Amino acid sequence: MRYHGGYPYVLETLGIDGYQWLWIHRITALAIIPIILVHLLMHLHWLKMLVKLQFKGKNSGTNLTLFIVFFLTAFTSLLAWFVFGDSPLAEILREVHNKLGLLLIFFFIFHLINYFRWFINMTGKILGKKKRD
Repeated sequence: MRYHGGYPYVLETLGIDGYQWLWIHRITALAIIPIILVHLLMHLHWLKMLVKLQFKGKNSGTNLTLFIVFFLTAFTSLLAWFVFGDSPLAEILREVHNKLGLLLIFFFIFHLINYFRWFINMTGKILGKKKRD
């Protein structure tokens, strides 16, 4: 089996071999996916508009792309991990997952940048920070 870049799992990157990276990746994914699902549930109205193809706003295209890339990244991973095992198709799905994952990181960072000011304002409101006149 090979991981990112086609390197054997026994080779180390930053002092960690491919098996350990895979373990870290899976644990991180299992921790982050519920957070993403809660986030999506908090924006259920947006998801309903997405299904109806009635989404609006200056970041709608980026948000839609992020959602699609997230879904495809998760879907290819689950298929490779649970359905196809160690088959050649699973290997192809893992490669697609890897590339989509890199794209997902880009769109996730872009999403955070787009909503950074909103995030700071909402955090201030939640923590009870009052605006000074």
